[in-house]
Amino acid sequence: SESNRRLWLEAMDGKEPIYNLPVILSKKEETYLNDAGFNFVKKCIDLVEKRGINTMGLYRIGGVNSKVQKLRSTVFSSKAPVDVELDPDMWDNKTITSGLKNYLRCLSDPLMTFKLHKDFIMA
Repeated sequence: SESNRRLWLEAMDGKEPIYNLPVILSKKEETYLNDAGFNFVKKCIDLVEKRGINTMGLYRIGGVNSKVQKLRSTVFSSKAPVDVELDPDMWDNKTITSGLKNYLRCLSDPLMTFKLHKDFIMA
């Protein structure tokens, strides 16, 4: 019912459920590997390597979607500097790895280009 729906939305901070779909960014420039994106990738990998590279299921087990969205909005905010620092006490490894996977999924061009795919597979 509509009253149940409102109660659920209130419990979820007023946001509709996403059902495991990747977050689609509203700003087109955020889907390119620009300086902010490259810094984000580097910072995520550095934090994961320092804190838990041997954690089982590190990239397989997803983080909480609301935290992943908050991480992405913090890093890619128009007010955030390009070289924004990720506070290791604020973000757990699952959130960081999920944010990284989500960012890479949303890139307009794949990191491994289609042109080089065959050579990569053959190597």
